[in-house]
Amino acid sequence: MRTDGVVFPYWENAARYTEDWLALLLVLSIVFIAFPAVCGVIYGAKAFRIIKKQGKHAVKKRIDKRDEREAEEYRQMHEKEFTAMYVEDTVSEVHEEDIIDRE
Repeated sequence: MRTDGVVFPYWENAARYTEDWLALLLVLSIVFIAFPAVCGVIYGAKAFRIIKKQGKHAVKKRIDKRDEREAEEYRQMHEKEFTAMYVEDTVSEVHEEDIIDRE
């Protein structure tokens, strides 16, 4: 508002007064909107980085679990074959040890 020697009509002063308050409100609105937005972007970037890092480990763990589960299912399906192979290997190891001991 102007208070110098020039006299303005009341509506001119009221308009300037309103304009000054609205300019202040605009600046405060920008500051109060920008600060949380910047903090949100920083927080989001950090969270994304952490999730991305943990995501690699989580995917690896899932793959390992799946591989273990599939291996266990395969063992259960072919249990007789595995048992027979194990017995044959054990028997051949025992015979080799007997042969070595006898010599």
